[in-house]
Amino acid sequence: MWAWASQPKTEEEARAAGGWASAAWPSPDDKRASVVERTESGRKLAARVKEVWCELADETVAGLPAQTLEGLPELLKALTASVDVRRQRR
Repeated sequence: MWAWASQPKTEEEARAAGGWASAAWPSPDDKRASVVERTESGRKLAARVKEVWCELADETVAGLPAQTLEGLPELLKALTASVDVRRQRR
């Protein structure tokens, strides 16, 4: 995760900051979000992260029987719902 010492307020200010992102500025549509533009090195890093993430996902389920894999999406949805309910109670 990267951050600037002071958050740029405009696209021009953000472009001057550099790094894996060439620019980040407040979203015009959603005040909670930022628009981020990646540099070439940022795009390469994102591609590598995706590649490693997919390899990890494959390794994680690699010896599971087909029947278990078929039921996995529903199990994960149930686990997510359970966590969401517990989070709301706090």
